[in-house]
Formats: sequence, structure tokens, C-alpha cells
Amino acid sequence: MADRPEHLPGGESSSNGTVSNDEQSLAGRGRISAEDRIRIARMHQQGESLESISQQVYRSPRVVQKVIDVRSERPESSLTVKVDELIELLGDLPEEAMEPLLSLVKLRRQEKDIRARLLQFLKESNRL
Repeated sequence: MADRPEHLPGGESSSNGTVSNDEQSLAGRGRISAEDRIRIARMHQQGESLESISQQVYRSPRVVQKVIDVRSERPESSLTVKVDELIELLGDLPEEAMEPLLSLVKLRRQEKDIRARLLQFLKESNRL
């Protein structure tokens, strides 16, 4: 645990009182990614402490608390939250990743359709 920084963003001190360049690059200054927001929410829901979460996402406890507070203000259904998280996650992807992603989605749909037809065939032929 001694190799993990206590606080990173904004040049705060680590366990030895300084912030190394490696720790600063891991700190991810600025906007928190959708992935990190989701990780923070999951860890919070699992009962992890603020300090533990902040160490795992390399953010200060103050920043982690803000993310938790913002998420808890939303009285939305879990489906709406999942859709919002998905939109935010997709919004963080580079433009050149969109075409391969859409291709994968289409392949997944085709796979589901083929599986459904196969299951129907097997049921009709009494093989299942």
C-alpha cells in the first residue's frame, strides 16, 4: 500500500510527501472519464471507503465525493442511468473507433438472430 499515492490531483502529496512524474501522469487531471465515474459509483455501492476509492482511481477524496454527490442527485431509473453512462462512455471514444464499434454491434445482432433461428429449428425438429 505504500507504493500507492495518498492524494494526487493538484500536486497534493503522496505517501512520501512528493508527487512523482509517474504519479502525476496517472492522476488524470481534468475531466473524469465516464469509465472512472462508473468505477467510483460501483465501488461506492459496494461500500468501499472514500479514501480507498480515491487511491484506486488516482483522484483526491474531494473529487471522488463530488462524483458520488452528483450521481446520488439523480433520481432516475437504473435503465436511464445505464443509458446515460453508455452515452457518456461512447462520447469519450475517438471518432475512428465508431465504425468498428458499429460493426461489432451489427455482428452481435446477427449472432443473436442466427442463434434464435437455430434454437427454433432444433425445437421444431425435437432435438432440444
